[in-house]
Amino acid sequence: MTLLCSRKTKKLFRIIIQSAVVMAMIGYPPGSTGAFNVQLTPSFDWKLLYEDNVYGVAEGGQKTADFSNRYKPKLEGSINFSRVSINAQSTLNIIEYTKEKDWNTVDQNYSLAAIFKLNHRSKFQIAGNYQINTDTTRYFQSENGTPTGILVSKFENKTKSALASYSNNLSAKSLLRLSFAYMTFDTLYSSGSDFCIYSLFYKYTANKKDTLSISLGYNDINFKFPGGGNFNFKMNTYSISGGVDHTFSQNFTLNFSMGLIYLETKFNKAVFEEDPTTGQMVFVGSKSTRVGSTGSSFSLSLEKKFSYTGLQLSAGQNVSTNPDTGETTQNTNLRFIVDHKFTHKLKGSIDWAFYSNTADAGEYNNARKYDQQSFATTAQISYAFNRRVMITMQYSKIDYKDKSIFGYDTKRNDIALRVSFRPLRPFMVR
Repeated sequence: MTLLCSRKTKKLFRIIIQSAVVMAMIGYPPGSTGAFNVQLTPSFDWKLLYEDNVYGVAEGGQKTADFSNRYKPKLEGSINFSRVSINAQSTLNIIEYTKEKDWNTVDQNYSLAAIFKLNHRSKFQIAGNYQINTDTTRYFQSENGTPTGILVSKFENKTKSALASYSNNLSAKSLLRLSFAYMTFDTLYSSGSDFCIYSLFYKYTANKKDTLSISLGYNDINFKFPGGGNFNFKMNTYSISGGVDHTFSQNFTLNFSMGLIYLETKFNKAVFEEDPTTGQMVFVGSKSTRVGSTGSSFSLSLEKKFSYTGLQLSAGQNVSTNPDTGETTQNTNLRFIVDHKFTHKLKGSIDWAFYSNTADAGEYNNARKYDQQSFATTAQISYAFNRRVMITMQYSKIDYKDKSIFGYDTKRNDIALRVSFRPLRPFMVR
């Protein structure tokens, strides 16, 4: 049975969220004492960034270098009742270039979440998020989905998302969670594309060192290109995976999971026929086509801590669709991080990462072959000026290679000075 991310589904989900927010605002559950507390945590970052390749021009082209000031005010807040907690966050990233003023912009991120404790075993959570993002390196970060290492152009990505989940501690050792998420993207190549994600997650704590898990997932993508018409596509993804978390010692942990993926894509395929007059192949229309593809996934994370040094090794493979462009590829990533604490005020880290994205023409929804690789290196050192102020120097280098069509190599080097201001504790109202 196919689950459709239809208008009725979105409307029902919107009603559920609105009802839940109203319940939270009046102090659910009824009959509670009304006691609550409010916490507010403001913060502010200033960063001076130098980019030697602002526009991401390929090697051999005319690169443009520039400095930019980046101001990031952030406000986090929470309201806690006896059985309800509401958390909100607002972040602005004000970007002002010295010369390339056409790229001046304000990235935005707003989120709201509410957790309802139904009883001592179960809880219900809803959340919403709105984001405007122009960061060209956003796909090097795991918080933006599967880290693909794709270096994108400077254009605006608007994302709206909503989440609802229910979790239940079936016993002292087991947890069951059901969740549904809806996202829509507006980008240079996407006109309100819809992503619906359904998932079931079960976790069992076998002993003090081992935790086992299994996950079932279904994704429904309705990708819309601006004025795309016949080029739009729909994709259904079914997945199953199992994992284990193992603790060797207090300072040494392992997380591993692997699974299978099946994708079914429906799109209109171009049809060409031979012109009897000229003998050339000409476009005569399109026909509806279904393509089924299988894939696999895995993730591995090892973390080891010493007295002053930490080591992190992670690797993963997955199949994902880029919300910016609609490209579906198999993604592989490998990352190694070393961090060291020199003194109680001075610390540093080095981060190496490799990303690969591949797909054949005709695979998934692709009309062409994809072969993209990225190598990223980041080194930074941070100094705690006092308990409220942190000063960070950072250098990053990205080498992005795209061998898909004509092939090009893009390199960029960034140097940043960042000063962060944080209060010692949140402001509280009881």
